[in-house]
Amino acid sequence: MLRADTSPVQKRISAMMLEIPGLSFAACGNTHRAMSAKGGKDIELIEDAEMVSSGVVELIELQKDGWAYIRP
Repeated sequence: MLRADTSPVQKRISAMMLEIPGLSFAACGNTHRAMSAKGGKDIELIEDAEMVSSGVVELIELQKDGWAYIRP
């Protein structure tokens, strides 16, 4: 979703960033490193995404801060 070269929702993410104040998108650094190694090159993220060291740790920290995680 957050890859600059293949994201099918890049335009929607950009629109949402303009529509919803405070919205952010985080990419897992562990996944990014693994995908870059597998592809043999650094994978560029869409400009609206920020990299966090670990997606799981980010979710845990947000839950500690009172955020809820709902999984479909």
